[in-house]
Amino acid sequence: MTSTCVAYFRTTLYLSHAAVDCGSAPILLYSIPVIDPLQTTTYGSQVSYKCGSGQWFARFRYTEVAKCTAEALWEAGGETEPSKLPACIGTVAF
Repeated sequence: MTSTCVAYFRTTLYLSHAAVDCGSAPILLYSIPVIDPLQTTTYGSQVSYKCGSGQWFARFRYTEVAKCTAEALWEAGGETEPSKLPACIGTVAF
C-alpha cells in the first residue's frame, strides 16, 4: 500500500483600505443622524440615522446605517447613488 501526501496552500490577498475616505456622511432625507456625521469618514466607518415621530424608512424600519465602502462611496439601504439613498416616509406629527 502506498500513501500520498498532498498539501494544499491557500493564499489570501489583503488590500489596504487605509487611504479610502468617503468624505462627509450622506444626508438621508427627513432623518436625523444619531452621531456626528463628520466624526469619521474612512473605509468601514458607519453613521446611524433615525426617523422622526410618525416616520420610518422602507420596510417599517426606524433606523438606517450608512457605511463607507472600499470604493469611497457611502452605502445605505443597498444603494450608493445619492438620489436613491433611503429617506424617511410616513406622516409627520406636529
